[in-house]
Amino acid sequence: MKLSLFVICVALVLSGCKSTEGHVIATTATIIGVDLGQGQGTQAVTGTLGYKRAEFAYVPTDKGLSNGSAANSADVLMELQYQNIFSGNGAIHQRLAVGRNAVSQKEATQLLFSKDEDGKVSAAVAESLGKEDASIKKITACFTSPNGALDTTKRDAAIAVAKGTSPRIYSDSMEKALKVPTTPAALSSFLYEDGDVAVPTLFAALPSECV
Repeated sequence: MKLSLFVICVALVLSGCKSTEGHVIATTATIIGVDLGQGQGTQAVTGTLGYKRAEFAYVPTDKGLSNGSAANSADVLMELQYQNIFSGNGAIHQRLAVGRNAVSQKEATQLLFSKDEDGKVSAAVAESLGKEDASIKKITACFTSPNGALDTTKRDAAIAVAKGTSPRIYSDSMEKALKVPTTPAALSSFLYEDGDVAVPTLFAALPSECV
């Protein structure tokens, strides 16, 4: 018996979550076994056989602030892992991510949600994450000038090449977003989070001296 539960919640785009004034409430529950019950007045015994659990996360948002909309919330990462629940090789592996950064961060959330029911990350997933990390580091290094500033000329040239090969990925909005960061660190952060879809083609568009 194996059970693996996945819950991803972003503020105001919620699954298993409820938005209230100034905060988000995220709840999950698990029942394993048999849950027996009858209506009131039957004089029958109501009971639960097996394992029952629930969890609760109270997450503040920016709704109470000036111009706040609850679109931004505190980030919460949670993992519960049990082994041999009542034997039978049963295991519970549950993950919960709440908040924009918690959902998008590759180093933490994607790795966490890539685990199988035994809590292990497959070799293929680990290799994929490693390749993306290496590509982003090379892209950032390529666009960093000797004085540590962002080389926008080299960046824009690579973006133009990538857009020519992948126009669907490099829409006007993506191209604009890639040009918003003003430092190598900010560009790297964007590529790890919202711009990860552009990483493979941008890496392929780097000049030969950068690869």
